Amino acid sequence: MRKFKSSYSIGLLCTTWFMSFILLAAAATAICRLMKGQTGIGLAVALYACICLVIVAFIYSYFNQIKQVEVTADKVVIRKVYGAITIPRKEILYARHRKTLTRAIKSWGVYGLFGLTGEFWEDKTGQFTVAVKDTQSLIEIKTSNKCYVVSCDRYEEVLKLLEQTEYPL
Repeated sequence: MRKFKSSYSIGLLCTTWFMSFILLAAAATAICRLMKGQTGIGLAVALYACICLVIVAFIYSYFNQIKQVEVTADKVVIRKVYGAITIPRKEILYARHRKTLTRAIKSWGVYGLFGLTGEFWEDKTGQFTVAVKDTQSLIEIKTSNKCYVVSCDRYEEVLKLLEQTEYPL
């Protein structure tokens, strides 16, 4: 088994810090408004909803970020902080380097907080799952019914391993 860590690019790391600052500022503002105690019931509900939204966004983003990509003789495993996606090697139609995600439209997920995760859509590829921390080292893995775009360090080695039908581990 070969393991390939997924590291942040400078751009996504800065975006994560910026998004964290914005979300924490929103939560702090909501908490300060609630502590004053001079809010009506409607505003109080909205402020609690804001705080809950920030907490859920952090939890979802953190636990869905990609940690590493593992390549074995019979499968590819995309490890997240919580959970994993397993792709049998025999189901992979192709794996290639993807240059960009600029034309992709987010259907569901997070863009910028702890990377890019979720379901995206593009006219060429259709619906695909994304788990990315570095937009320069993208790998597109296509199966008969699903497409995945992931990032990992040394992505060229991953592509070489996936091109080989049998290789020693």
